[in-house]
Amino acid sequence: MLPYLPYFADNLSLLIGAILGKGIDDAQILKRTKDEMDYHVDYLKRNNRIKEAEGLDNYYHRKGMHEVARGGLIDAGLGFFGGALKEGFDAAKKLPQKSLWEIIVDSNKDLGNNNEALLRGLTNSEEDGKIWLKKLDYKNNKWIK
Repeated sequence: MLPYLPYFADNLSLLIGAILGKGIDDAQILKRTKDEMDYHVDYLKRNNRIKEAEGLDNYYHRKGMHEVARGGLIDAGLGFFGGALKEGFDAAKKLPQKSLWEIIVDSNKDLGNNNEALLRGLTNSEEDGKIWLKKLDYKNNKWIK
């Protein structure tokens, strides 16, 4: 009755497998970036320079998402949805300690940083994110002109 169904099902399973594989790769990139940030903050704490850590998440949100998006549109999409999901989990964890308004403002900032980096990584896939981010004043979350 549907002669193309087995062909479609085989290709759909390949597509799903490819997306899951990309998702695992992207998760590893973001975990590596988070580990790098944690190491950086720990280093600053151990050397009594914790004030310098203020705003580092502005840098690392962009760094991780830029690297993910360099892999193409599927990677950027996975980064977008994964980043939004993580912000939701972060908001739930922060709720007892922070006001809802503070959580919304912080999540909006983080999602904006993610989206900026995703677009940059998609449109500049050959670019090294570290070089791009040298122009970021991460403490104030502004670009240096």
